[in-house]
Amino acid sequence: MCPINSDGEVGPYGTLKSDDSNSYNYIFGQVKKDQFFIDLRKANGVTKTWLNEQHPIFAGITTEGPDIPKTVDISLGKAFDILVQIQKVSPSQLHQ
Repeated sequence: MCPINSDGEVGPYGTLKSDDSNSYNYIFGQVKKDQFFIDLRKANGVTKTWLNEQHPIFAGITTEGPDIPKTVDISLGKAFDILVQIQKVSPSQLHQ
């Protein structure tokens, strides 16, 4: 996964590129809904198995550097009860 947005810059604008087909970001990015939530506790079968496996997920950008990982491997099914996905977001604006 690359933390560069669609404008070719690191920053809040554009689209995060997620080209690792094994990552949660890539898989959830394929969903054809702008927003959705999943009750991970109710997953079963192949879905539960997949959610309980470790997959990379984008860790967020707080500091950029060559030795700072961009993703972390996590098992969503073991770490969370509910997942909320919002495909498109914008930075908040402070009005004074």
